Amino acid sequence: MSGTVIFRPRFSLQLKGMVIKMKLRAKKFLALILCVALTIFSSANVLADEKSTNSNQQQIGITAKSDAFPNAYIEVENGTTVAARDGTVQLQNATVTVYYEQTYGKDAEGNTIITDSRLLTEEEVNAIGKENFETGMPSLTREVSNEKGKLQIRMDGSYSLSGNSLSSFFSAMGNWSGAGLPASDYPAAGDDVAGFSWGGNLSSSNFSARGEYNDNSSATVTYGTGSPNAARAWYFSETSGLKHIKNVYFNIELSKANLTGGGNTTSLIFTYIHTFSTFDASANISANGAGITISGASSWWPLSVELYGIPY
Repeated sequence: MSGTVIFRPRFSLQLKGMVIKMKLRAKKFLALILCVALTIFSSANVLADEKSTNSNQQQIGITAKSDAFPNAYIEVENGTTVAARDGTVQLQNATVTVYYEQTYGKDAEGNTIITDSRLLTEEEVNAIGKENFETGMPSLTREVSNEKGKLQIRMDGSYSLSGNSLSSFFSAMGNWSGAGLPASDYPAAGDDVAGFSWGGNLSSSNFSARGEYNDNSSATVTYGTGSPNAARAWYFSETSGLKHIKNVYFNIELSKANLTGGGNTTSLIFTYIHTFSTFDASANISANGAGITISGASSWWPLSVELYGIPY
């Protein structure tokens, strides 16, 4: 024989072509599956990293206490914390609520005076019922009257980091509710005092305060004293004629050009001092790194709200 001729059926060649095409498609499909899996894995890692970063940034909140009444019932709501990608951290609607009782009586000349003012315990608040503190619960007799109400402090603010510098803005609002007696029956009003103190040697560039009476008219809030890198304090009268204080507002900007805390944080403390006897605060306020204090007042109590987690 001159040679051997091998005959390959046509369908065999077609089958081989189909197998090759199927393998190519399988490879493309596997590549697509791998690409999708890598995308999902990468997204999960980004989200995890973002969540971790935000969690580290969001260590900001509030606590509260009253040194005069360590057993006082103090409701604390930390509000909402929002951390943005640009390093800005915001705290919104953080509130502290305390419940008080003031006892009225008569002095030797027949004038109405406050004989006692105190913050109530949780047991006392529950026994009275929180709903009774909204509009006041006066109990009048010929010689004495008790007034029950609540004081709420709300704090908002934000800070932003740029390189190694800090800029921030914080506000505090004090709201009285439940005043059960007309202002004309109040004793000679003593000034109330409020202000901020802080650590970390932050600078206070801008600050302001204002107030409102129960008829929504403006109340004068006067700057008292302070230290640019430690504290600012104001004072105001609780009454004016037949009007009594309802809201007071305080704002402050804090900044630092070069952070020195090494990743640690400091606190901003808002202190509200309620006096219930004749008291002129104009020359009797101390505001420094140790906090806000007064002298020369015989009857008063403080409420302090600490906003923690500020880089310095």
